[in-house]
Amino acid sequence: MILEVATFDIKPGQQAAFQAVFPQAAAVIARAAGYVSHELQQGIETDTRFLLFVRWHSVTDHMEGFRQSPDFAQWRALLSPHFNTMPVVEHFVVPDAAVGEGSLDVLFRKARTHNAWSDRPVGEAQLRALYETLKWAPTSSNAQPLRLVFCSTLAARERLAACAFDNNRAKILAAPVTAIIAHDPKFYDMLPRLFPRPHVGGMVERYRGNAALAEEHAFRSGSLQGAYLLLAARALGLDCGPMSGFDNARVDAAFFGGTGYRSNFICSLGHGLPSGVHPRGPRLEFDEACQIA
Repeated sequence: MILEVATFDIKPGQQAAFQAVFPQAAAVIARAAGYVSHELQQGIETDTRFLLFVRWHSVTDHMEGFRQSPDFAQWRALLSPHFNTMPVVEHFVVPDAAVGEGSLDVLFRKARTHNAWSDRPVGEAQLRALYETLKWAPTSSNAQPLRLVFCSTLAARERLAACAFDNNRAKILAAPVTAIIAHDPKFYDMLPRLFPRPHVGGMVERYRGNAALAEEHAFRSGSLQGAYLLLAARALGLDCGPMSGFDNARVDAAFFGGTGYRSNFICSLGHGLPSGVHPRGPRLEFDEACQIA
């Protein structure tokens, strides 16, 4: 993955107009092949200067895929009327090394489960970027049994809240998005496409003839992908509120009728409020949880 950094110097007095049109431009770039996520920041000392950070899978995706596509002309037509000078664009890559301390804090050490939410929206582009990030993490035989419903409308969240235990209903309704993390017990139908190996036909038949084995496989890899979702969301700047207090059968009937998909857990996504964070619980020490054999 690479990071594009574009510096925009905006005509004085047009900062608000630039920010107003930017979501339209963001929707254009978000549909490009190889796009992962983006973030726009405004300067403090120089409020006519904006930095755009766009994560791509490769430089080629940006420079040859997007910039040579018709979408680039639309992108420029939306934004260039506000430019005071031509943007400066550079690309960066993380050196081959372990992630930094700040990344470990974001993903693990300082990350918290959130129960109260700000009114900042989470848009479709962010949800697409979330999936485009988590989908690359490994599953057994590349089966990818995860199936997601992002409840972003109030109507969808109300349907989900009706299936939840009392203490979770308000959390679901308050969050801008709550995801239903589910798995497809018939994931094996996709294996010839996702795991094209000479022996894949035998694997498909083995799972098709053993529903318990297929469910075990789907639940294990689907749970892994649910965990990847939390990490990807945190890495992309979203807070998470995972929950298990709901009626799975009611959720499956309400959201997955006829598909056979089975819900595992749910997770609210958005920008959490500190007021909704509980005191941090203790963790087991290494010697209590681990052995070195």
